[in-house]
Amino acid sequence: MVKKDVLKKLGGKSKDKWQDREVSLSARGLTWDKGGLQAAEIGSVAVWSGLDMPEGFAFEVASRVKGGKVYKFVANTEQQRNSWMDAIGNLIGDSGAAANVVSEQSVEALQSITLDGRVL
Repeated sequence: MVKKDVLKKLGGKSKDKWQDREVSLSARGLTWDKGGLQAAEIGSVAVWSGLDMPEGFAFEVASRVKGGKVYKFVANTEQQRNSWMDAIGNLIGDSGAAANVVSEQSVEALQSITLDGRVL
């Protein structure tokens, strides 16, 4: 186990509910109590901001499966968010994916930009 925390995750049928989820990161990938991604399925991690975001520090994990599905999470502090992004970046870097994790820029300055610069 590399990391384990309770984070808010955007979910629900309409993707309109922020729910507390126990999220774990290991060499196998990113998991939470109702789903997960294998390490090879993680495509990128980036700072995220959105109109319906709860208070906190958001980031998103884009997958290489399910049509590039993007999972949105919110940490309680900027340090917690950056720690998660660094850990995920290290994992996907080790699995052969390009990992250039954004961690120094503020959430307000970015609008769902992937690591290769594409706007989602």
